[in-house]
Amino acid sequence: MKLLLTILISFFLLNSTGAQTTYEFMVTWKAANYAPPDYRGKVLPVDGTRVDIALEIIDGSRLADLSRNTIRWSIRGIVQKSGLGVKNFSAFVDANKDDLVVDISIPSYRGQPLDKRLVIPIARPEVAIEYLGNDTFRALPYFFNFTTPDQQAKFTWTVNGNSVEGTGPDPDLLILAGDIPSGTNLNVRVDIQNLLKQLEFASKSIQAITQ
Repeated sequence: MKLLLTILISFFLLNSTGAQTTYEFMVTWKAANYAPPDYRGKVLPVDGTRVDIALEIIDGSRLADLSRNTIRWSIRGIVQKSGLGVKNFSAFVDANKDDLVVDISIPSYRGQPLDKRLVIPIARPEVAIEYLGNDTFRALPYFFNFTTPDQQAKFTWTVNGNSVEGTGPDPDLLILAGDIPSGTNLNVRVDIQNLLKQLEFASKSIQAITQ
């Protein structure tokens, strides 16, 4: 019995000392570009967008204290930022790459190296058109590198191939002038250009029947 107990204790000791504890990475990121206020999806970065990344390590049921640990942030194998307790990092998107790939390395946490690769998809600016009825349309820009589209974007509207000027108070709003009969077929197009970055633009067309 004593021999069996000794063997069992030795077995558990060997397994407990040989096994490495697994720590969980908690990484969050946010793209510093635009989406409509009621958009509930993830705002994706486009060319030139700043992406802010934050790191925590879950050690058991608590957040780890990383203030004395070296943390390295790398892009394409080149260290961009490194230091004790550096849990935050910002990078700018390069549209020539398919994704923004960030490698996070902690050379030693409790004697164990920790590594994490973060892959952030890169999008392109987009625009949607919302038909509000009563001859009224609204353009909804997504993922542009601006903060106030009414001041930093140019909206160009066309209806059935003809350039039109909206009568609404905001450039993203098109209210068709004149008395348009109910049931009229309309092809409505909007082009949006970022005034802060001339090569950043998007277009959208929809078919609508007036109510």
